[in-house]
Amino acid sequence: MFENIVSSNIEIAAPPAKVRAKFLDFESLPKYHGNGAFISLGPRTPRQPLDKGVVMKNVLKGGTFHPVVTSPGKLASSVQLARFRSWYFSGGHFFRFEESQVTKGDTTFVHRESFSGLLGWIAGTGWVASKMESQEGIRKGQEEIDKFNQDLKRWVESSSFE
Repeated sequence: MFENIVSSNIEIAAPPAKVRAKFLDFESLPKYHGNGAFISLGPRTPRQPLDKGVVMKNVLKGGTFHPVVTSPGKLASSVQLARFRSWYFSGGHFFRFEESQVTKGDTTFVHRESFSGLLGWIAGTGWVASKMESQEGIRKGQEEIDKFNQDLKRWVESSSFE
């Protein structure tokens, strides 16, 4: 099946478990990402555990989305917060907290979105998207993902992990 992907990685000077804990502190998002695309993230029912099937309420600049958690078993290493499916458009949004291969003890934070389905070609960085002139929107989306990663990195690295 056809799939378009927008992805960004960043090295963060902290262990994966600590980066993950900071990331999952959804209530702190406005403190470190105040002017970003992600206005608020978290379960629709505040402080609800991220179990499989939990409905999220993710408020972005472009609107509010209610994706469903699909990968709670992988929360030690990744979080797949957004997954929505239909025959005409499907998407996934996930975050991984990997042991860095660059600096021992640090984290490679992976932030990825994928799009597929009948209209999936309009999103992402594929050839069709470029011909449909949706690349400008995708470029802005990539910049927003990169900004979030930079903001998270700055917040994690400036925080005390006692």
